[in-house]
Amino acid sequence: MAYDPLDPDTEVEDLPGEATAVSGPPGAEIPGTSTVPDAPAPPPSSPARPFPAQPSGPSPHKAVPAAPASPYAKDGAAPLADPFTPATSQPPAAPAGVVSAKKNQAFAKRGFTGTIMGTMVFLAKSKRIPLGVKIGAPLLLLVGAVAGVMVWMNVRARDEATARLDAALALPAAEAVSRLRGLDASDLEPESRARLIGFLGAQRDTASVPRFMNALDDSPVVQRAAVDALAAVGAPAGTPAADALAGLLSAEDAELARAAAWALVRVEDGRGIGPTLAALAAGTPPTHDSYAPRDLASAMGREGLLEALGHESATVRQLAAYHLGDYCRPEDSPAIAAVAGDADTATADTALVTLARCDTVAAEPLIERALEGGDARWNGLYTRMQQDAGAAGLGLLLPHAPDDPARRWIIHEMATSLDRRAAFPLVAELARVEDPQPQVRLDVALALATAGDARLVEVLAPLLEGEDDDGALLAIARLGDSSDPAVVEETLVELARRAPEARRRAAIEAMGDAGVCGEDAQRQLARLLAQRDYRAAALRALGRCGADRASEVAEREVAEPLESPITRQDGDFRLAALETVADNGRADVADALFEQVVDPATDPTIRGAIADALAALAPEAMRDRATDRMTDPQLPRAIRAALRRVLTAGVASASVPRLLGFVRGGADDDRTRDAAVVLGLAHHADSRDELVELLGDERAARHAALALMLGGDAETAPALAARVERDEALRRALTQDLDPAPWTFDRGRSVLPHLASAVPLRDASFVQPYSALCEALEDPPEGLRSPTPLQIHRALLETLTTSESASARRLAAEGLACSGARAAVLNVRDSRGAGAAEARDALSHVR
Repeated sequence: MAYDPLDPDTEVEDLPGEATAVSGPPGAEIPGTSTVPDAPAPPPSSPARPFPAQPSGPSPHKAVPAAPASPYAKDGAAPLADPFTPATSQPPAAPAGVVSAKKNQAFAKRGFTGTIMGTMVFLAKSKRIPLGVKIGAPLLLLVGAVAGVMVWMNVRARDEATARLDAALALPAAEAVSRLRGLDASDLEPESRARLIGFLGAQRDTASVPRFMNALDDSPVVQRAAVDALAAVGAPAGTPAADALAGLLSAEDAELARAAAWALVRVEDGRGIGPTLAALAAGTPPTHDSYAPRDLASAMGREGLLEALGHESATVRQLAAYHLGDYCRPEDSPAIAAVAGDADTATADTALVTLARCDTVAAEPLIERALEGGDARWNGLYTRMQQDAGAAGLGLLLPHAPDDPARRWIIHEMATSLDRRAAFPLVAELARVEDPQPQVRLDVALALATAGDARLVEVLAPLLEGEDDDGALLAIARLGDSSDPAVVEETLVELARRAPEARRRAAIEAMGDAGVCGEDAQRQLARLLAQRDYRAAALRALGRCGADRASEVAEREVAEPLESPITRQDGDFRLAALETVADNGRADVADALFEQVVDPATDPTIRGAIADALAALAPEAMRDRATDRMTDPQLPRAIRAALRRVLTAGVASASVPRLLGFVRGGADDDRTRDAAVVLGLAHHADSRDELVELLGDERAARHAALALMLGGDAETAPALAARVERDEALRRALTQDLDPAPWTFDRGRSVLPHLASAVPLRDASFVQPYSALCEALEDPPEGLRSPTPLQIHRALLETLTTSESASARRLAAEGLACSGARAAVLNVRDSRGAGAAEARDALSHVR
């Protein structure tokens, strides 16, 4: 999560005078060194109970002993009266726990009603009681009886209403909301009404806003619940309640007044901003779950934030300085720079970070001034720049690094960030150093390659022209990382034509990685196809250009099985041919490849590569055949695993009922697990409803959950998360299913569908799939066409900045932020172009 000075879940790293100079590479986590000024004190702990706990021993009340048997009773006859007990007209008391009643004792045994009737008879028969009393007393008794009945009925109605509330709250959320909307709350106690309103508010039920508004005139506990519910709903649904909320700003209950102020901010009414800032200054920020400093800053707007830079509270100044980074303009630099000299160190550092985002030229002299006293503030500023400013902020710190290891680490961090702002400060640093080390050149070159900068070849020239083969090979590989093939085409073609053997092979591979496909390049690659030492690399590079010549050679190569013994060169060429037919969609070779997959004599490495190729090539009917063979227990496990790999890219519609049948059966074997994995990774939408139903079946729950975990969506996520939450054994089993990671990635397919399954689960508080997917994106599993992390990040970055779909941009930002490319997301956020809003949202979710 991005550092946010007013977010209670975020720590501030830099206390004045408590930072440690970096004496080595700052790769380890740098501890926080500050707390937010004017932060609220922790709430007091609950007081001890003033009365003793309920005794755990026997009851202190004496039990009534049973009456002894009468010695005068005859066998089989009813016992005679005890001669030592005075005679009475009442029958003996029944033993404890027994209720007895006789039909002829109506008045004596009918409780309250009997007492009233008996009293009225007594009054009527008495000759000494005046007539007025005889008339008035029964009336009073009758009125009391009616009142008693009404109280009893009210209590009963309250109990029944509470029972209905409890029953509704026990239902799944969507059904509970529907039930509670129609529940009459007039019979509920205030605490129960507050529970009802609190639940509907937590579900952000906009249809209940009129109920929330009516509850603002209720008892204090209900008022607070209604205010919080309106804060949860927010604008625009909650906006009609603005005037009623404003009326609570002067409430005697200070906590209710603060809550009303925050609710006004949430419903986009400016009357809540001032009181909320005053609460922050007093160290009592809003306590509602919806409180987010970013939302407060959005309500304040650029003008409001600029004004708040001069607030008397350091907490408010810090909030304004931090969030102004999302709105600042060049003309705001002087105001931000003034706060960068604030007496409060945390506020000053926050302003420096914002200035790095908005105006690096204005920030440069201030950074130098902040570090004049030595290295005391280095750690705090480094952490803040890394987390919130990206390459722009680290570039400002680079010339002031305390030692060489720290300088080299910052260079590497900026180079791998995919942040286009890294290129300029890194080239400047390279020019400043007299004899830069090879690794520094390679790092600077990576930043230039990411930006498609033409200076890439110039930076690598000393390594390309040097005698050290290791350095030259690394430099050639770096040329292959260029996002603009035109920048490196001439250099790579020349190396492929004249360089020594190892460098020539590396140049051919780099041409394929960079997508160098000019006419001169393709002619040179076609010539190299005839040379045994270079043919695999040349075929792969030419195939990525979509050349017909490459497809013809590749189809001939894969038509027949590769017979043993297989040399390394033969194996490499077969793999290159499989990759080429997959890249170019040559489905006419699919039948031959399928026969090789199921042939036990096929080399295991080749079988896996064929499966990856068929994942891209197999038609619908072949995928149906693959399902039959994958679930055939007579086939060896290695073959069935390869067929599963084919199906993870998609299953035939006709196969879905059979796969669901395995999941429904619930057998704990590899065939059932394979069926669940295939249904999940194929993202087959039509199977999801039945999979959700199977979550309630103890036999099928694990594999249904596995399929939904890998291939669900926002609609299925709540049901799966709720099922996992209440079943610890299922949660442990699913965690095991994620290790090793079952995902497969392919250069030809987007990873967005996988993120579309994992992100809603994380939002529903089931985070393990999301965490495992992020790790897999950062370190992809191997495969014929598996992309590198750099390729994954570049594809996601392109989606984030060019897609017309807001949901696709959001998923791309989530994938970048969680898989090691946070700095790229920071760059998109600060560019304020396409994807900036989604980048901000993603940064708030990922630490």
